[in-house]
Amino acid sequence: MKNGIILILTFVVSLFAANNVSCVGNSITEGYGLSGDSTYPMHLQNILGNEYFVQNFGASSMMFHKASSQSYWSTDKFKNAYESDPNIVIIELGTNDSKYFYDGKGSSSGFNYLYHEYQNVTIDDLIEDYTALVDTFTHLPTAPTVFTTLQPYSDNTDWAIIDTAIVNKINPIIKEVAIKKALPIIDLHSLFNNPAWLLEDNVHPNKTGAKELATIIADFIKLHHSIEIKETNGNLSVDGFECNWYKDGILLEESSCTLTAPEEGIYKASSKLFEENDSRIISKDYQVKENHVTKISLNQKKLNSIKINEREIEFYSDKSFKGKLNIFDIQGNLIFTAKKEFHQGNNVIHIPVENSTPHLMQIIRVR
Repeated sequence: MKNGIILILTFVVSLFAANNVSCVGNSITEGYGLSGDSTYPMHLQNILGNEYFVQNFGASSMMFHKASSQSYWSTDKFKNAYESDPNIVIIELGTNDSKYFYDGKGSSSGFNYLYHEYQNVTIDDLIEDYTALVDTFTHLPTAPTVFTTLQPYSDNTDWAIIDTAIVNKINPIIKEVAIKKALPIIDLHSLFNNPAWLLEDNVHPNKTGAKELATIIADFIKLHHSIEIKETNGNLSVDGFECNWYKDGILLEESSCTLTAPEEGIYKASSKLFEENDSRIISKDYQVKENHVTKISLNQKKLNSIKINEREIEFYSDKSFKGKLNIFDIQGNLIFTAKKEFHQGNNVIHIPVENSTPHLMQIIRVR
């Protein structure tokens, strides 16, 4: 009867919680060695409060690599996490995947394969599997926010886990996938950094460490979407030390925290807010609408305001703006693009030699 009451109460909390939080992970998440003491997901529930319902789907010794005999994909915990209707997913996996790069000596100088079953595993394999894991959750009907974590310090040669492999191999894989997919990153390697928070095995959090780990993760859950994109003079900017930009869900090449003259679309940014660690926050979406458009062609009344020479074009603008000028030849082929700030009055665009032609006929769009 007592167990029945506990199940009913748990269901009620889940039913009325605003956010279901699913903690996916290895033994660090499951709570190895805590002997009945609170795991980090239990502490996370206490910190976040009744508006959240936190569930622990950690499984000891598991890896994110699909082909491993210890693959998290093959566990009931994965199936249960997938079916938990999460609004938030915390993925803390990768510590055991570092075994693929253990050299058998605990040396930081090289990463050779130790076990026979690991010999055919490549970085590309691991990137593919970690990408598939995050995609599996982000594509759920609940469209959860997936928080990736850089794996914390771990060093135990008896278990073929060394920190140099985590730092140089595993965490770069996680970071690469998270940036490509516009996912928040919690840098546990930098933030969960006190030896006093670990058991003697030098891998798992102790009672104090589990609470500290939960506190770190809770802080980033609360920080999510806390940064906003600002638009000034046609440029987008976001606070941060390093940034990546996304347009309509696609990662752009721009890496500064200011995006110049963006085209129409939905934008968001991944921002490294803290100089001392590699954690990243994702902004809210920001819509850029079509900028003011001025169309100028040779048969318009403004003909006398346009001067076309072989290597330059001059035109008059009735207002200042930042945008893109496209220049087409008589066949309609784009031959030159200038992206800059244009001022009110006469503007002169110099055309590089490789783009110059005596047949410039039309400015289709100034935007």
